Amino acid sequence: MLSWKAKNLRTEDVFLKVESCPESTCYKIKQNFLNTNAGFVICDFNNFSDPYDFFLKTCEHLGQKIPQNINKDLIVIVEDKGDTLENSGRYHKSNAAGIAHTDCPQWAEVPKYMTLFCVNNSPTGGESKFVSAIEVYNVIKKEKPQYLETLCSDFYFDKRGEIIEGESPVTTAPIFSFDKGRLNFRFLDTYIESGHALKNSPLTKEQLSAFNYLKSVMSREDLNYLFKLKPGQAVFCNNLCVAHGRKKFYDSPESKRRMIRFWIKDE
Repeated sequence: MLSWKAKNLRTEDVFLKVESCPESTCYKIKQNFLNTNAGFVICDFNNFSDPYDFFLKTCEHLGQKIPQNINKDLIVIVEDKGDTLENSGRYHKSNAAGIAHTDCPQWAEVPKYMTLFCVNNSPTGGESKFVSAIEVYNVIKKEKPQYLETLCSDFYFDKRGEIIEGESPVTTAPIFSFDKGRLNFRFLDTYIESGHALKNSPLTKEQLSAFNYLKSVMSREDLNYLFKLKPGQAVFCNNLCVAHGRKKFYDSPESKRRMIRFWIKDE
C-alpha cells in the first residue's frame, strides 16, 4: 500500500501486539508494515516484564544502528530541553509541534528506519502523526503537477552546526527523489529555510511556491494519522517514505514526555 489516507487505515494496518520472540517480531515489522502496508507500525511491548529490553532486542534484528550526531551517539533521548527551532535549536530537544518531517534530512545518508520507544508521555498534547509521502506526491501530481520538477530539484538542508572543520554547513538534495523506481522523501521545513539562509540563497519564487504548497498538503487533516504513544509502546517507521511529527506538548511536574530514538540502517 504505502500510499494512504488516514481515514482508510485500519487498526490491523498500523498496530502490532508483540507476543513472539524478537527475531520473529522484527520479521513481522519489516514484511508486514515497514516495506509494505502503511510504512509504519505501532508496537505494544507491555506483554513482557521489561518492555524496553524486548524493544532493544527487536531493534538488533532490524538492522545496524547508526550515529545520530557528530558525537556518534547511537541513542538519543527525545524530550523538552527548552530548545526553540527559531533559534536553530533541535526538534528533539523542544516541545514544538510542526508539520510532519523525515529524520536526518540534513545528512547525505539518511537512515531507512526510525524508531521511538515511549518511556512516558505528556499529560497534554504530544500525539504522534504520520503522513504517507507517496500519497503527498500523488496529490501534488494531481493538483499542482507543475511543482514536482522544483520539488525534485536541489534544496539546501541546514546541518545545525554538526560539522567538522572545512565541511559545508548544509547538505544539498532534492525533497522528492527516485531510487530504482522507488520514491524517497527528505523533508524538514525549518532545516530547509535555515539552510538557504546559511547559503545566502533565498528560496526562488518557484521554490517558495512549491515549498509552501507541499507544506499545505502535508498539513491536511485527512493525510495525518494521529496516535498517542503509551509507556511500553514504540513506533517503527520507514523514514524514506513516511513522514512523522507530533502535536505540541506540555509537560507537568508529575509527567514528562520522554522517548528513546534509534536510527537504523537496513541490512
